Amino acid sequence: MTEDDQHDESITEIFEDYADYQSDDYIDFEKFLGHYRGDLSKNTLVTYGRALKFIDFDPSSDSPQPECLDEDEQKKFNLSQFESLWARRKMKEVVGQGKGKRATRNRQAYLCWLGLKKYFKAIGEAEKIDELPSSDDFDDKKSSGGSSKKKDEDDSYVKVHLEEKQVREMIDAADEKMEAALICLYFGGMRSFELLHAKHDYFDFTKSGEISVRVPSEYAKGRRGNRESENLIIKKEFQEKLQNYILKVHGCEEKDYKEFLKENEDSKYLFNFKKETEKNFKDLVTERWRLWEELRYVANEKTSLDKEYAENLSSHDFRGSHIQRVYDTIKDLKKTASVARHGSSETTEKYYLQEDKEEKMDTYKQAFEEND
Repeated sequence: MTEDDQHDESITEIFEDYADYQSDDYIDFEKFLGHYRGDLSKNTLVTYGRALKFIDFDPSSDSPQPECLDEDEQKKFNLSQFESLWARRKMKEVVGQGKGKRATRNRQAYLCWLGLKKYFKAIGEAEKIDELPSSDDFDDKKSSGGSSKKKDEDDSYVKVHLEEKQVREMIDAADEKMEAALICLYFGGMRSFELLHAKHDYFDFTKSGEISVRVPSEYAKGRRGNRESENLIIKKEFQEKLQNYILKVHGCEEKDYKEFLKENEDSKYLFNFKKETEKNFKDLVTERWRLWEELRYVANEKTSLDKEYAENLSSHDFRGSHIQRVYDTIKDLKKTASVARHGSSETTEKYYLQEDKEEKMDTYKQAFEEND
């Protein structure tokens, strides 16, 4: 079975899980997946599917009657109340209540709205989209939970940047696994996909002034069919922490690292966030989410980071902050793009160095609305 076949099989299983989550067959996940498979990336499909699984009413019905509403509210409900009534009620059930969870509720509600728009197209009922509220109804909810930050002309939001001292605070509070992960994400600029496939032979500790990290071509972004690997560097100060973690993963804590390299025949994945993982598409979806949960836990429970922001951290926030930190240090766009391993400086400037612009909604608006 090819890697693509495995991914296709995995995404089918994921959507079957989404269908099982619902108490009734409100969403035809099979039809949705059949319509968009091959047109949207697998990660995009999963994000839409995860959002659609929370729909607790028949969106095609003239009388939808969501389960989360009271009986009187159900009878009066129509799609124009998707944001003002359904999302506000349902997202408290899904995400939890409290001011600290507001940003997550807002983001999840917006994703459900985007997913439902896609769903209507998939089932041949695009005209129903006009019954949904417009994106303007979500405008005051796309920022980080009722922030006082003002919108600028292009309707985006202030980009939050993780300072090095904040990340170091997280590293000091984390266990050995998350300590190593934070080093790779922030000080190396690794993508989550690269981190989850990392093995000890990624790391070359032999250079005097830096740790050299080689990402094999099959795991580097956009490198399918390309035989070239990508390279990044990490500060030499983290050598002992990373080596000790690698030794621990391999059960070789008592060995010297050079001795380990000579004798070791195994090459284990360093970062598993699922006990039994084959690193197929379905496993990686779960592992990436659990990685995010671990990052949020350390940030929220163990540091002084703003709680509302900590609860919405993703692994990419650390890579983005790494790229910003590099640019702030060298003030050279071309060199920063090279460090970021971007194909062009335009990508770096447009999506990572918007110092005076406001952050798009966790990249969700850009990632999903461009497909409409």
